[in-house]
Amino acid sequence: IFINRLYLQWDSIGGLPAEIKLGRQNIMFDDGFVCFDGQPLVGSRGAYFNALKGEYSLFNRTKISAFISFNPRTDIIFPLINELNPSQLLEEQSNLGLGLYLQKQTGFSDLSVYYFRKNNYVNDSFPIESGINHFGVRSEIPFGNFVKFIGEGGLQSGYFGAQNIFAFGGHANIEYILPSAFPILKDASFGGFYLSGDDPQTPLIEGWNPLWSRWPIWSESYIYTLIPEHDGRVGYWSNIASLNANISCALSDAVDFKFSYHHLFALEDNTSEFCSGNGFNRGDLLIFKTGYSIDVNWSGHFLLEHFFPGDYYFNHADSYNWVRFELMYKI
Repeated sequence: IFINRLYLQWDSIGGLPAEIKLGRQNIMFDDGFVCFDGQPLVGSRGAYFNALKGEYSLFNRTKISAFISFNPRTDIIFPLINELNPSQLLEEQSNLGLGLYLQKQTGFSDLSVYYFRKNNYVNDSFPIESGINHFGVRSEIPFGNFVKFIGEGGLQSGYFGAQNIFAFGGHANIEYILPSAFPILKDASFGGFYLSGDDPQTPLIEGWNPLWSRWPIWSESYIYTLIPEHDGRVGYWSNIASLNANISCALSDAVDFKFSYHHLFALEDNTSEFCSGNGFNRGDLLIFKTGYSIDVNWSGHFLLEHFFPGDYYFNHADSYNWVRFELMYKI
């Protein structure tokens, strides 16, 4: 038993459009491309940060957010009941985080500009300290009532031990909201993402660091295939690119489903035996998810993912199926 969220919050400080929140809290900006999960090693059990976070709303629909966080390797801040022995790891290294996020809504688009800093501290298993700066920008631009472009990109600098870091990445997609003339189809989108890989022939580290985004942002199953190529780290999105298409449908207000297709690439060679193929084609990923709502208390979903491996992996690598079924009761 652990404490998932516990914080103090002060709204409208001095009558101003400002608030602060201190304690264990969830922190997510936009779609969580860089900042969402503060503890990637516990799966979906929790995603909290131990943080001080403030927000201030300016005129003309502009908001500034800032935070400072400390996420230890194991939960040493709040009491635990029936803790594991050895203790459950939250992340491989304790880390200190800083963030500054500016969001502005205009008549034409929504724009976000932000900066993150993450310092990772050494321990017996991970003896190298690192400090990563992340500079990012995101924009959502509508075209009429049915089409919207979403794009986000970032540059990373800093150090990993004695090596310097220079990495880059981003994602972009075009969403089309289908008009009511299509009674079942809701929306469709096409896009991709690109997260740079490390070139072992250079003194720089060019591999994208996912900071606090080691969560199933694109796939629930594929995060586990990343473990062998990133020193045992689950959900470490790096050295990967995708071209993808998605379509969402609704049979009724109670039943909806979504189809997704990803063609995945690697960008650099990997020295692990797992990724010992002679190419850069990671393979093709198919995703089907349906959600259903029985009544106000009961709901659930069914998720199926199928992956066809490409020539980036070892010879004769098998495809896989991954299934999850959930039934949830809410009081």
